[in-house]
Formats: sequence, structure tokens, C-alpha cells
Amino acid sequence: MSDKFKQKIKLYYHALRNTRIYGIFNTLCNLFFRHNNLLFTKLFKAGFGRNRIVIGRNVVLRHCRFEIHGSGNTVIIGDNCRFSGLRIFISVGKNKVEIGKSTFVFADKKQMTMFNACEGGEITIGDNCLFSNSIELHTTDYHKILEDGRYTNPPKNIHIGSHCWIGLQCLILKGTSIADNVIVGARSLLNKEFPESNAVIAGNPAGIVKRDVTWDF
Repeated sequence: MSDKFKQKIKLYYHALRNTRIYGIFNTLCNLFFRHNNLLFTKLFKAGFGRNRIVIGRNVVLRHCRFEIHGSGNTVIIGDNCRFSGLRIFISVGKNKVEIGKSTFVFADKKQMTMFNACEGGEITIGDNCLFSNSIELHTTDYHKILEDGRYTNPPKNIHIGSHCWIGLQCLILKGTSIADNVIVGARSLLNKEFPESNAVIAGNPAGIVKRDVTWDF
């Protein structure tokens, strides 16, 4: 394709974007894909592997990508969730990702937030949580470490309580558990249990840096 032809296509495209027809068409497409972009996951990935996807009422999905490999996997999304730039990756079988009501993910397609449940792991997230961009959750190390032939790094579940705010670029590893009403500072690394509510967690590795706090948005 020549540069001149590409330039003409761009000119026609920008001219079309200023028309009312394009605006109507774009609105209809956004409405369809926002609320139905799991259709292909259901038909081509989840459907053939006896997987289950449950989506609550009034869920908005934009720039989201769901990949489900294996069988016996479950994804549950509560009512009134708003996800932008979320990638859920599930590998092997019998994994579970469950997200509570009114949880928001504010990311985009270039800086996606990732929930990775693999090797029979579970990720559970409570109600009214807020996730920024470039956050990663992993239930596994992906590669086995053997000591005298013994598997020493098995997968572990991840639990995030209700009303938690997770800052940008946080890394939440297997075995992490966070209580309700917790703030996690940007670029923190979590790999253990934090049973204390109303706290601020930050650092690498993360620890409690403030107590008796709450947050709102």
C-alpha cells in the first residue's frame, strides 16, 4: 500500500468522523461491545471447555480482554461493575475469579490491569473496590521449583476485601490476603496476609505505614 493511498484513506476517515452518521454508528458499536464483548469468550473459549462466566446487571466493559484456557474455570462479575483496560487470564483448569459488586478498574488498553488465576488458583475481590492501571495479580510463579524432586512453590489464592483501593503498578503475588477498607500505595509488592482493616499498605515488600484511615471516591 503506497503512502499516497494511505494519506487519502486518512483524509476520508477524518472527514467521516465529523459526520453525524459516524457518531450514531460509533455510539451503537460502543453500546454493543461494552455490554457484550464477552460473547466471543463464551462461544469460542469458555463454551467448549465447560467453563462458566456469570456477569451481573449494569456491568460496563471497555477495552477488556478475557482469556480462558482449560476446563472447569469460573468467572463471576457482580452487579454495577465498571471495567476499563482489564485483562483476565486463566490457564489450566478449575481456576476461579470472583469480583464483587460496584468494583471499578480504571486502566486502558496500553496499561492494562491483569488478574491471572492459574494452576487451580482463586482470586476473590470484594465489593466497592477501586483498581488503577498496570496492576498485576498472580496466583502462581508459572514455573516449578523442585527441591529433592519435591514441588516447593505451589500456587496460592489471592483475596482482596471490600472497599479496597489499589494504586497503580502494584504487584500482588500468590498468597496475598487484604482485609476490608485498605489502601495500597502505588508500586507496592504484596506477597503475604494483611489482616488489619482501615490501613495504608505501601513499599517493596509492602508493610503497614498508616492506621485508622478510610477513603472515598
